[in-house]
Amino acid sequence: MQYSFFLFCLSVFLFSCNRERALVTENKIPYLYDSVNVCDVYPFPGDTCFVLIHGGAWEGGDKSNFYRSADVFATYHRAACNMNYTVKKKYCGDLNQTEVKSCLDFLSGQFRYKKFVLVGISAGSTIAMDYAYHTGDLRVIGVVCLGTIGDLTKNANSKVLFNAGYAYKDVVASSPINATTFCKTLFVHGNTDDISFPVQSVDMNTKLTASGYESMIIFKNRGHWFDEESLKEVFTFSVFYFQ
Repeated sequence: MQYSFFLFCLSVFLFSCNRERALVTENKIPYLYDSVNVCDVYPFPGDTCFVLIHGGAWEGGDKSNFYRSADVFATYHRAACNMNYTVKKKYCGDLNQTEVKSCLDFLSGQFRYKKFVLVGISAGSTIAMDYAYHTGDLRVIGVVCLGTIGDLTKNANSKVLFNAGYAYKDVVASSPINATTFCKTLFVHGNTDDISFPVQSVDMNTKLTASGYESMIIFKNRGHWFDEESLKEVFTFSVFYFQ
C-alpha cells in the first residue's frame, strides 16, 4: 500500500514537472500551403506566444537567425514560434501579411494561444510592424524590432523596393511609420548600424510615443546584426516588458 502511494505521488510530481517544461518541440510544421511556410514551435502552457520573424532584406534568410533564441523564452516558461516566410528577391508585403496571419491562425487553432508578440529582425522587423500596425489584429499585443526598418524610403533598403519596380507612393504607404494604429513596441538598434541607420528606431519611437502608445528604444553596441548574447539580453528583457 505504501509502495502504491509512493508511485502515485511520484507520478503526480513528474506530471507537474513536465507541465513546467516546454512540451516536445515540433520542427518544420507547415502552417500554410507552401513548403516554404514552415515553423518550429516551442510550446508552453499559457495564452501568449512570441513569434520570431527572421531578416534577409526580403531577398534571402531563414529562421536560422533565431535557432537558439527559443531557449531564452523557455527559461521563463514562455512559448515561442520560429517561422519562415516567402522571400522573392523583392519586398512582398501583402504576401507576408497573409503568411503571418496564417501562422497566428495555426498557433491559435492548434495550440490555443490567444495573444502574440511579434519579434522581427531587420526585414523581419518591418514584417512584424506591418502586420501589427496595418491589419488591426487584436491578438497582437506587442512587437519587438531589432535593426528597425520603419520607413521604407530610407537607407539602402529603399533600393530593394525601387529596383523591384515599386512606386514611391506605394513604398510610403507600406512603411510602418505611416500607419495610424500601433501597439506596445520595443525597438532595439545597434548604434553602429550602417544598413538600417539608428534614426529609423528613433523616428519610430517618436511616432509611437507621440501617438500615445507605449514604446521604448534600447541601443546596443552592435552593427546591424546581433550575436547570441545580445539576443539573450533583449529577449530576457522582452519577456518582462510584455508581461
